[in-house]
Amino acid sequence: MSLTTARLLFVQSGLGGHGGAHGVCAWILEALRQSHDVTILTWQQPDLGRMNATYGTSLRPEQFRWVFPGWAARFLVDRIPDKSAFQRLNWLSAMAKGMANEFDLALSADDEIDFGRPGIQYVHYPHLAKKRNLAGIQPWRLISRFSFPNMLRNLTLVNSHWTAAQFQEAYGSTPTVLYPPASGEFPQVPWSARRDEFVCLSRLEPDKNHRRMIEILRRVRRHHPQIRFRIVGSKESSSARGLAYFSELRYIVDAEPDWLSLHVSVPRAELAGILSHARYGLHVRPGEHFGMGVAEMLRAGLIPFCHNSGGQVEIAARPELIFDSDDDAVGVIARLLEDPMRIAQTQNALQPARERFAPEHFCASLLATVNSFLHDRRARTAA
Repeated sequence: MSLTTARLLFVQSGLGGHGGAHGVCAWILEALRQSHDVTILTWQQPDLGRMNATYGTSLRPEQFRWVFPGWAARFLVDRIPDKSAFQRLNWLSAMAKGMANEFDLALSADDEIDFGRPGIQYVHYPHLAKKRNLAGIQPWRLISRFSFPNMLRNLTLVNSHWTAAQFQEAYGSTPTVLYPPASGEFPQVPWSARRDEFVCLSRLEPDKNHRRMIEILRRVRRHHPQIRFRIVGSKESSSARGLAYFSELRYIVDAEPDWLSLHVSVPRAELAGILSHARYGLHVRPGEHFGMGVAEMLRAGLIPFCHNSGGQVEIAARPELIFDSDDDAVGVIARLLEDPMRIAQTQNALQPARERFAPEHFCASLLATVNSFLHDRRARTAA
């Protein structure tokens, strides 16, 4: 087996053009296709053009081999009520076990998975640990022959030290942290040419707490009336709750156009322009597993303020940018805005972190991990 031409099976329930998890998938494929022969086992043909436009990759269908479940399986499984992709992933896992001997290595970025033999799994959060005793998942575990001991034989990569701690607590196994890539090319605009604008970059859904951010910055504006707030994101939820939230958010923004604006599903070029001309970012969701929007804002040169929980703390990595409550956030932001020297020091201190989340860093680290895994397997086989 040549490490440069290894046969890899990438198992993923879905590949899309929104969210940080799909961005990880896109860049895993971008990294692997350059050195290995990759077969993708997924539920249906993805829109690679949309993925490329969203994440900056250059994926083409002919660069991969494709395997899909039969139409009858897709028809039946998709008609069983389930808000997660767990059913699809278990069906694909069963298929992967039947194909295992054709490949040198199986990988997935769909959280916990059992390939039937050790592989590499990228876990965004150990969701299955919370479901392991639920009766509703047991039939699907039987279909896929899912085994927790087998799953733990995988090399587990996670998106943050916070998620690593969650995985360790759930399973008693220590994973390896590989930070996701924050994709995009951002013009290098000097601080003096940027505007006193805050940006939130996230899905336009209730768990992101946009109304709290508006209220925090409304209070900051009492002493810094020049600041503006741009809310940027995609409207993904079609639920009644999600649609009602978006309508309310639109109503609030439209009522104060002098400092609030809402940008929905903007193209990457427009997003780069918005980020590269703003100075600050804001993220208030507690317990974010990683916080891709925060990483993208950081790479674009913004100073991001974050809630003191979850993986986003590792992105900002500066105590002067972290807050515990809304009142604390107002004070933290105001103190920095009032101290130009401190702003300059923070900008300089954040520079190394910007490189840490670059796609090139992610691809190099992932390929090194895959090649090391293949080398070790070859050595064990030879022995």
